[in-house]
Amino acid sequence: MSEHVFAPRRGDTLPLFEWADRPANQFLAFHHDNPHVYVELKRLCLQVRRAGVQRFGIRTLWERLRWYARFETTTADDWKLNNNYTRYYARLLMEQEPELDGLFEIRRER
Repeated sequence: MSEHVFAPRRGDTLPLFEWADRPANQFLAFHHDNPHVYVELKRLCLQVRRAGVQRFGIRTLWERLRWYARFETTTADDWKLNNNYTRYYARLLMEQEPELDGLFEIRRER
């Protein structure tokens, strides 16, 4: 894969996540094992941004990614996209991709 994807090792923590909760750890494990999800989500986000959209919902893109995985690919992989991961992907994408900064509204964690 020629495209750079932030892929932490299992057990790593991310400085942009100020909490060390179980969902964050599950996300990190999923992200590590499935870098193609980040690549496809990034592609969709950049498409939105290049269309001139300033703010967009990560959930809309997440559902589009589900459609892509189910109907537009011929891979044997069965992508299981947990809705709990959208908040982490939104933060990670805006942190790692300067062009996406501010695309998603980020709410404070409780």
